[in-house]
Amino acid sequence: MGVYEVARKNRKKAIRDSFWKLYKIKEINRITVSEIAELAGIHRVSFYRYYQDVYQILEEIESELLNQLAELDLSQIDQIDGLTALGYQIFNLIRNNNDYLYILLKEQKDFEFKKKFYSFFEQKIQLLFQEEGTNNSSLQESMKKLTSHLIVECFISCATNKNLTFEDLETYILGIMSDGFYQTLANQFALKNIIKPS
Repeated sequence: MGVYEVARKNRKKAIRDSFWKLYKIKEINRITVSEIAELAGIHRVSFYRYYQDVYQILEEIESELLNQLAELDLSQIDQIDGLTALGYQIFNLIRNNNDYLYILLKEQKDFEFKKKFYSFFEQKIQLLFQEEGTNNSSLQESMKKLTSHLIVECFISCATNKNLTFEDLETYILGIMSDGFYQTLANQFALKNIIKPS
C-alpha cells in the first residue's frame, strides 16, 4: 500500500472514529459534518470525499456488524458441539464489537439495526425448534420469538459484562434448557430463589 493509500485510509478512519465519539453522546440528527471534520482534523470538504453524509457512516458500521453475523458457521447447529461452537463465535463477535453494539442496541436504541440484528437470531434459533403436539402455529411462533429474544439478551448481557466468560453463559443457557431456572441458579451459581418450585 502506497503513501497516498495509507493517508487516505487513516483519514477515513479518523472521520469514522470522530463520528463514533459524537454518536456516543448525541443523536445522529444532531451530529454535523462540521463537528466531525473538526474532531478529525480535516477540512469539511474532505469529509465528502469519503461519505455522502453522517448517516452513511452509521450504515457502514451497521453493515459490517451484520456481515460478521452472516459469516458465522451454522453448519452443525443441530448438534450440541456445533451449537456450543456457534455460541462461542457469537459471544466473541459481541464482545469484540461491544462498543458498537452497546451503543446501537442499548444507548441509542437504533430500532432499525436492532430489528435486523434480532431478526438474524430469530431465524437461526428457530431452526432449533420442531413443532409438535399442537395446531396453534401463532402460539408456536410467539414462543420461538420470545425464546430467541431471551437468548440474544443473555448473549448481549454476558458479552458486555467483563466479569462473565463464555463458559458462564454456556452453563447458564444449557442448564436452563435441561434443568430450568431455579435448579440452574441454585446448583450452578449458588443463588437461592425464595419461590419454591411446586
